[in-house]
Amino acid sequence: MDIVKREEQQVILQREQEQFEYDYRLSKALAASQMTGVFKTPEQVFTAIQYGRGHKWSPMQSLRNLYPLHGNVHLTAIAAMGLVLPHADKPPTIKREKKNGEPFSCTVTYLRDGEEYSRSFTIDNAKAAGLI
Repeated sequence: MDIVKREEQQVILQREQEQFEYDYRLSKALAASQMTGVFKTPEQVFTAIQYGRGHKWSPMQSLRNLYPLHGNVHLTAIAAMGLVLPHADKPPTIKREKKNGEPFSCTVTYLRDGEEYSRSFTIDNAKAAGLI
């Protein structure tokens, strides 16, 4: 039984290594095309692809749904909604607030398993994150 388990683990590791190598070769080709949006270097493209694999995304989905900010990979708003919506009881509500005619905050409220959740992001949050 242990031999079978070790062989299965070796097969899994071999597949992961092949996927890893394939993704890196693909990253080089995509970066050379200069059509990868905000991801410029093969290493940036590779990181996005690897991150997206965790969500079972194709490489191209990863490049369209992610962006780099302050040395980290982040989801676009559309991608985040795509991950949240299948688990929500109903579509979320979005409330945008203004102060003195200027954008001030955005609050998203959603229901999951009968419990309401709410997340807010203010203009000060955006400034602190270097988005503005």
